[in-house]
Amino acid sequence: MRTGIVIGIVVAGYILIKLFIGIILDPSSTVKQRPFRIKSMVTGVSTSHVLKAIVASVPVSIYKIELFDETNGNIVLGEAPSLTSYGFFYPVFVRSDGAETRVEVGIKSKGWQVGPIVTRHHDRCFSWVRATIFAES
Repeated sequence: MRTGIVIGIVVAGYILIKLFIGIILDPSSTVKQRPFRIKSMVTGVSTSHVLKAIVASVPVSIYKIELFDETNGNIVLGEAPSLTSYGFFYPVFVRSDGAETRVEVGIKSKGWQVGPIVTRHHDRCFSWVRATIFAES
């Protein structure tokens, strides 16, 4: 009985520590050190239009803007922790590439996390960014 209580306290403490780290984690770290997982797309819309489309659509989405750097074309979107994850940062890099604009969306967990949950969240955010740019173009 005591062993089960001790294990429950240890697990709950670990989860609370990871959630606390996720809350205080600096979103600018995702821009300074690019994440390994990045999905990209190319669009004919200007960089400023892409940035404005994303910013305009954030209030009605599950994401919030953690960092916005218009001069460098960087936005970091954040997602709150849930029962299945510690939450994520999604750095969005918008770069002019000749007549086109390259949009790259990365993902960084607010706590250590791997597997299909990370992939599913990354796919969802990338699809949301693509749909937002499409709707505003």
